[in-house]
Amino acid sequence: MVIGNHEFDYGQEAFAVNMENSDFPWLSANTKVVSDEVPFAEPSPYEIIEVNDVSIAVLGITQAPPATAPAGIEGLEFPENYAEVAIEFKYLEDESDIFVGLTHIGHGADQSLAEDVNFFDVIIGGHSHTALSEPATVNGTPVTQAGANLDYIGELTITVDLETSEVTNVNGQLHNIDELEAIDEDIQAMVDTYTEEAEELLGEVIGYTNTGLSRDGRDHGDVPLGNFWTDAMRDSIGTDIAVTNNGGIRDSIALVISQPGIFTL
Repeated sequence: MVIGNHEFDYGQEAFAVNMENSDFPWLSANTKVVSDEVPFAEPSPYEIIEVNDVSIAVLGITQAPPATAPAGIEGLEFPENYAEVAIEFKYLEDESDIFVGLTHIGHGADQSLAEDVNFFDVIIGGHSHTALSEPATVNGTPVTQAGANLDYIGELTITVDLETSEVTNVNGQLHNIDELEAIDEDIQAMVDTYTEEAEELLGEVIGYTNTGLSRDGRDHGDVPLGNFWTDAMRDSIGTDIAVTNNGGIRDSIALVISQPGIFTL
């Protein structure tokens, strides 16, 4: 897993606990620990995985600086030139059959990285929530991303010539989660438990709307949900002005018809 900006949202103690509880490596070549106050060790920049006699080097690159609460990244530094970070580890190209750039920097930055360096066999990205039905080829490098919110599972097929250790082809596709039918019963039982607990709280009716509260268009201007809660902020503490960032408006509140003419949140 590459470390992303939201890993720091709940503070460094939570970051450390989540890392410790994981049974997979957290990677980032550009997350540098520069203070003894940070409660976790500097992450590994890469991992080399052996699969059926094929060695796969995975290099992690994190958004720099991460878009998160400033308190979450105190004592850390994040080199911002992604190409320079990657070039430090170019030698992994000679130590592996497949060299993967695993990034959380956004699709635009992934494309720029592919323009600047040409030694990755594939760049698998995140952060910008871009859903690519197949990899985009930039400067000869396949660049891919599987959207967000578990809407899709991305599948890559990488073909390697074992005699030359050369990657000869990369194909990819997205699988829509809603169309998958197989269910892991143990995982479903866990999900059901969490859902029941959440519904106990979220099932309480706290207000009504006859229009719905949309966040659509939040990147370009004011939106109903943003207006609603900034009005609520002003009203609650008696100010003339309230401001919120559009990135914090995480989802629309849809209409739910409970009885004719009444729409509940």
